[in-house]
Amino acid sequence: MGLLDRLKSRRREVSVSTRHEATAVSVSLLGGQDDLEVVGELAYQDALWRLSGGILGDRIRRQIVAVLVPEPTNPYDANAIAVQIDGQVIGYLARATAQEYLPGLQRLMSVRGGYVALRGVIVGGGYYDDGPGRLGVWLEHDPADFGVRSTSSRSAPPGYASADGVMRTGFT
Repeated sequence: MGLLDRLKSRRREVSVSTRHEATAVSVSLLGGQDDLEVVGELAYQDALWRLSGGILGDRIRRQIVAVLVPEPTNPYDANAIAVQIDGQVIGYLARATAQEYLPGLQRLMSVRGGYVALRGVIVGGGYYDDGPGRLGVWLEHDPADFGVRSTSSRSAPPGYASADGVMRTGFT
């Protein structure tokens, strides 16, 4: 089975890191059209550059599949939801978003018997007056899957300029 076949499947086995160990687990890939922003990527730039296959300064727009991993023992937030690509943490859902999404994520994990994954994109890079650009991550989802109402006002996909000329990169 090729990589493309595995990405297309609704359930698959992937590596998910739980702090120090990596374990193969069942993952359900969900779809959707609403954006879900990942935050904290600044701390994971090295991993994002590696995962994107780019070289510092390249302009990046790379399709990915990311796994949402609750971290109930996170010392900063018991509601924390880590975002992992290939078993590596690359950011988190924002604190308020995680608090809102956690009950639905836990329900989905229980019903589906494993972790939940979402398609997304690593975007950013390039060069600017102050140096190389950073990478951000956006995920695609359906808030209703998590029991949350959509508040989306999509004007342009991540990594593309909207009508007002603003490029959404994932950095708040």
